[in-house]
Amino acid sequence: MAFICPRKWTFIKDVSISIHYLRSLKFMFVINMEKNIESTYKTTYNLLDYVDSVNQSFDGNKSSILSNQSQESLGTYDSDESLDKNINEMEIEHDWEIVKSKKLKKRIFKGISGPNLPEDLKITPLSLFKLFFTDQLIDEMVNQTNMYALQCKKSKEIHLKKYPSARLNYWKDLNRDDIFVFIGLIIIMGIHKNTEYSDNWSKDPLLSTKFSKYMPRNKFQLLQRYLHLDNNDDNENLGRLKKVKNFTNYLQEKWRFYYQPNQNICIDEAMIAFKGRLLFKQYNPLKPTKWGIKVFLLSESCSGYTFNAIIYEGKQIEGENKSVAFSVVKKLVSGYENKNHHLFTDRYYTSIPIIKELEKMQISFTGTINGNRAGLPKIPKLEKNDKIYYYKDNMIYLVWNPKKKPVSLITNHQSINRHIYEYINKKTNSKLVIEKPEVVHLYNKNAKGVDLMNNYCSTYKFDHKNYRWWKSVFYFYIDVTITNCFIIMNRFTKISLKEFRIQLSRDLLDSGNKIPSSTKSKNNKHLPDYIRRPNASDPRLKCIICKKKTKFLCTKCTYDNAEFFALCNPGCFIEHHL
Repeated sequence: MAFICPRKWTFIKDVSISIHYLRSLKFMFVINMEKNIESTYKTTYNLLDYVDSVNQSFDGNKSSILSNQSQESLGTYDSDESLDKNINEMEIEHDWEIVKSKKLKKRIFKGISGPNLPEDLKITPLSLFKLFFTDQLIDEMVNQTNMYALQCKKSKEIHLKKYPSARLNYWKDLNRDDIFVFIGLIIIMGIHKNTEYSDNWSKDPLLSTKFSKYMPRNKFQLLQRYLHLDNNDDNENLGRLKKVKNFTNYLQEKWRFYYQPNQNICIDEAMIAFKGRLLFKQYNPLKPTKWGIKVFLLSESCSGYTFNAIIYEGKQIEGENKSVAFSVVKKLVSGYENKNHHLFTDRYYTSIPIIKELEKMQISFTGTINGNRAGLPKIPKLEKNDKIYYYKDNMIYLVWNPKKKPVSLITNHQSINRHIYEYINKKTNSKLVIEKPEVVHLYNKNAKGVDLMNNYCSTYKFDHKNYRWWKSVFYFYIDVTITNCFIIMNRFTKISLKEFRIQLSRDLLDSGNKIPSSTKSKNNKHLPDYIRRPNASDPRLKCIICKKKTKFLCTKCTYDNAEFFALCNPGCFIEHHL
């Protein structure tokens, strides 16, 4: 069924828009729109004779809307029952009941909340971090990075022969300790921020952070360049997120396993900063990070611990004809059914269909909602501090006007109660008593879990530019994992986020292969000299710092009772003795 407007010749396909369209001579009732448009236009002029009879039929007997003559000229309607159904949808208003008091059934939380750690685990920042970044995950990163570097060396073989000083010529396979040191340096770079990587290896004492003791600058930049998480030759169809899909899925499983949320959870989105070319890059002017990759997060309301995440890949065609918000909410809460969790969201995710779907999963819901959503009643104009409660199908719909703009919330968890609190007016230094609905107070208290996580991650994040989008995702997941470890740590020992990250970075750096420091003498000067090995075919030795072959050594430094302390002259020699 459809209506045709003769002024603009626009088609309105939904018959339930308004019955007044049929009662106006400006609109003509057309049936069987499966015919082509030209024949429809010709048929339209024949309808003028039937408009009056159609209007009368809506006021009278609905079953006799079309006469036999009209059905022959315009086609046949499906049935009288389907017509009655559409008319009932138009004439019957939303059956929301205005109430002043209503008690909903109290839902008791059935789950167990808190950390789920091994009994013999010693609680330290490093031990918690290794629960998530296990040896299995680190070994996979090592293998994929080494494989990718080898592939690049083969593809650039001619170039590398032409330029023997290229850094890739000095690539050596990584091990597990190299990845831990790399992550440790990334963490400390979020606290000690420099505009460029190389400033952390600067010889200037005002800029130097002594990173060279743990990893040479060239090696760090090589690892940063050839870091890889997935095999390029693998033809497995993982969609647009193939580069990080296995990595993110592994971490999300660990997030959910080692911590169980309490009753109140919330869903919101975060932005991973990225301005390069990307098909699913998003722009959100309301976020501090306006350009980047959108991530939907499920977090605990009180602590901000994150359990699940979905990276938005752009519009996807799915089997169900549902909105993006509907699909996101259903996927994020999967695994937390039948425990009476209480979910809080903002108006982007809130709709009556998702509330009913969560009701089947025994998950209650509270969230703000747009007043023009389908299925909601029309709201009259409200004065300041006025409020209206509507009830339908175990849902309470609240409209409250605290100041200028009304606030709309919907819940199937909280009964109608009022919340009274006092605060001191700083201008008049007087106490004010304010009354507001209890559901508003509950929402303000529990809808900030994802914002808390974003605050933790953005405070000391690794904030250097990346040319590959998936590396931005990689660093974001490291920050979320560190924040989750910090939240678990605070269950046992109170510690600040900065102290936690410094301690974790120190433990990761110490667990790696530290570049040996020299044993210096205060009385004697350290001078370079030639390596003298008359019986050796090649007198050169590997430099202690950069691992390149050199013919120089330090005359005073010693290392593990080695005969020679080889150092490149002048670069590594000066850097080592600063």
